[in-house]
Amino acid sequence: MEEQLTNQIQTLRDQCNEKKSSLQDHVNSIEILREEINMMSEKKAELERRMQTLLKEREALNSGLDDATYKIMSLEHQIREQELQKYSTWSFSRYFGPYARTMLSTAREQAEYEPRT
Repeated sequence: MEEQLTNQIQTLRDQCNEKKSSLQDHVNSIEILREEINMMSEKKAELERRMQTLLKEREALNSGLDDATYKIMSLEHQIREQELQKYSTWSFSRYFGPYARTMLSTAREQAEYEPRT
């Protein structure tokens, strides 16, 4: 009987040691998972900071693009106006012949000397 009790005690000790070992394994696993979670949280925070930086850069680039587009449109408009003015002058001089320049010159001079009200 004593031997049987000794065997049972040893079996219980073994089971207890296994459970302690298993519990320690779980604790170790939990610690490893916590470390991984902390690392992932830090990486996530860094990625979010980078994303905010990129969004600000994109906004600045879009603003620059809008400004450049406006300037291009303005310059294209000026070119069209100059071409239209050039064409109008060319048509006028062609229609009125060699006296067109003299007439334009005289008209400009008169416009300069007329009093403005």
